[in-house]
Parts: sequence; C-alpha cells; structure tokens
Amino acid sequence: PVTFEEAPMSASVPSAQPRLVLADRLPGTLVRDAVLVGGFALAIALGAQVALPLGFTPVPVTAQTFVVLAGAGALGARRAASGAVLFAGLGVLGVPWFAVTGGATLGYIAGFVLAALIVGSAAQAGLTSRPAATLGVMIVASAVIYVLGAGVLALVLGLSVAQAIALGVAPFVLGDLVKVVAAALLLPSLERAVR
Repeated sequence: PVTFEEAPMSASVPSAQPRLVLADRLPGTLVRDAVLVGGFALAIALGAQVALPLGFTPVPVTAQTFVVLAGAGALGARRAASGAVLFAGLGVLGVPWFAVTGGATLGYIAGFVLAALIVGSAAQAGLTSRPAATLGVMIVASAVIYVLGAGVLALVLGLSVAQAIALGVAPFVLGDLVKVVAAALLLPSLERAVR
C-alpha cells in the first residue's frame, strides 16, 4: 500500500522522490491518473458554471480559482496541470464549458495551468502541510492567474494596464482571497485526515 510517509532511506542515498500528495493514496497508476486528470478538468468546468456576471466587466466571478488551487494541491503538479490543459484544450475545441466565450478570459484559463503547476509542485515539495505556507503558495499562484488574465484581457479588448487591472483584477481580489484562505485551510486539514 502507498502511504504518505516515504520509506526510510539509507543515510548514504538521498531520496529524489517527490513528496506524495493526496491523490497518491488511491490505488493504481495509469487508469487512476487518467480518471483524476479527467475529473479535474470536469471539476474546473463545473466551477465555471458557478458564475456571477458583474455587468461592468466581461470577467465573471466563478468557483474555478478555488477548484484549481485546492485540486492542484491534492493532485500534484503533473496531474493538475494536465487536467487544466485538458479543460482549456477541450474548451478551445468547442466544448461549451467556459464561463465566457470570445477570448476575454483565455488568459485566466492559461493562468490555471501555471497555477496548477505552482501549487502542485509546492504540494510535492511538502509546502502545503501547514496553512500559512499553503496560503503563501496559493497567493503566488493567484497572482500568476491575475497577470495572465489581465494581460490577455488588455490585448483582446484593447485596454490600458490600469483599465485591465480595474476590470480584470480589482473586482476579484476580495472574493479570491476568501477562496484562497478556504483552500489553504482545507488542504492541510485533508492531508492530516488522510494520514
């Protein structure tokens, strides 16, 4: 059986294995990973359906940030990034699960992939076992989503940097902070419960 604690290594042979994440507790390998990647893509898509349009910006409030950050911590970098790429790829190919179409939110979607890599890598490095460290990692990942999201929003709509921040970042900071804190509290709690 796979456990969260790595097998003891001899003092002369350092471990090059990444720390196990929550998804590693599930049995299997290839089939498990395929199900987790597909499930993560679907979870991101479901998060897009929980959308609150704001009227003054083409970017709605969604549950996707929470799904991406918490899910990446549970899945690890490879599976989480693959799920985010699958979500983005199928959406671009026409699966109608993006919260907004027309390109205005494609930067945020690309940001999900990088955020998944950041949080998943941090989880594998053991940085998500404490709420404070998890919060720091998730704030960095959220900033990446904002930078890419606002950047593409500015290009698509022909906005200045200040306008892109006003429409694509400022309205979401408080809500995303709540989502980040919730994810940062949830992930270490789940890790402790599974152990």
